[in-house]
Amino acid sequence: MSNKTKIIKDILMLIVALLMAFPFLYLFKLSLQPGADVMQLPIKFIPSSFHLENLWNVNKIIPVTRFFINTIVYAVVTTVLTITTGTMAAYALAKLDLPGSRLIMLCFISSVLLPPEIRAIPMYTLVAGFGWIDTWKGMIIPMASTGFSIFFLYQYFITIPTEILESARIDGAGELRIMVSIAVPMSMTAIASMGLYNFLFRWRGFIWPLIMTRGNVTTLSVGLSQLKTGEQLTQWNMIAAATMYTFIPALVLFLLLRRYIFQAVSMNLK
Repeated sequence: MSNKTKIIKDILMLIVALLMAFPFLYLFKLSLQPGADVMQLPIKFIPSSFHLENLWNVNKIIPVTRFFINTIVYAVVTTVLTITTGTMAAYALAKLDLPGSRLIMLCFISSVLLPPEIRAIPMYTLVAGFGWIDTWKGMIIPMASTGFSIFFLYQYFITIPTEILESARIDGAGELRIMVSIAVPMSMTAIASMGLYNFLFRWRGFIWPLIMTRGNVTTLSVGLSQLKTGEQLTQWNMIAAATMYTFIPALVLFLLLRRYIFQAVSMNLK
């Protein structure tokens, strides 16, 4: 590849990157604008002044801080439980001689094909029967395991050489110790990628928190809908400021775990 071709390619990639980043940059800019700038036409891409207090003043409209804490609890706990149950189930199906393991795996795969909206109806009916509406039990327990996490981790566990596990069994190690000491470290890339995916999915999840919460355990995605102001003018800068609470933590987590994501993608491509 000549230098001229490489320069053109780099410029095109930079343009594409800027186009993809523009909505996030505009959201950040909007969250710091005064209300007067937001209503002006044509749109002002450079604010007349920056107001960092918008990020806190939005709490005067809706309890964003409480919603933020609720979302952290919901996303973190469900992610930990999903990774734990998914790892144990995937290891058992991939490396233990279980009768009907193929049929069980097929059932997990089938559950992935169902849209979340369809799964939410029977889950809500079951949880309502227990009296768990608007409680942490009702929010977390139904999300403690997913068919996708089991299927995803299963694909990595089956690539672990069986000979390594047999050597550990000969040395007297139990299955739990083999899983924790050998299988999990060898699949850490997949586990970290699955953890990030599940956290982001729960972090921005809307359907399940919407039907389950009544105010006590409301998450950010549902709480942001309370910024509707009826007949009054919509305060877009306040909506953008509240949205930053959902965007920044997800971005930070992605940057921290990007190495595992790139490794997982490269392994899949190979």
